Amino acid sequence: MVLAGGLKLKSGYKLYASTQNAESFNIIAEGLDFHYPSTLPASCFSYRQYHTVTGFNTASVANPNLDGSGSGIVSIYQAGNGAGLMGSHITSVTIKALQSTNDNGMIRLFIYDGSDYHLFREVCIPQTTQSAFEPSFKVVLPMDLNIEAGYQLFATTQLAQSFAITVEGADWSYAIS
Repeated sequence: MVLAGGLKLKSGYKLYASTQNAESFNIIAEGLDFHYPSTLPASCFSYRQYHTVTGFNTASVANPNLDGSGSGIVSIYQAGNGAGLMGSHITSVTIKALQSTNDNGMIRLFIYDGSDYHLFREVCIPQTTQSAFEPSFKVVLPMDLNIEAGYQLFATTQLAQSFAITVEGADWSYAIS
């Protein structure tokens, strides 16, 4: 579930979440902290600059875990972590089966913050039979996700089937001259 954005918090305020039935959920909140230089330059441009980043890898080792543990978890995207970079904006994730999918399965996407994996999204993979006239399974997931500089997107597959996963995004910064 995605809640509509637009919430603005005063400096020092926190966003909390709870569950009614003591069940486990990953809650991911996107935000942006604004920081202005102590001495403003003579001319200041406050528009964002984007630097295209494409990430990709192949997930093929069966891993049923929902916490990022186990084998077969692969890095598919890395947000830039260079000087002046604020984070990365992910616009789409493409999942393409590299074979027939003989059983229903699942692709899981995780956000890695440098120490922990956080389950971000699960994508159901239907049974499909690839042939000379029928393509293998493919889905393009439109995204509007901002992740912090240095964070990564990882993927696993429920079943031992091969999937090419491609992520399109852009690192961004504010131009100051």
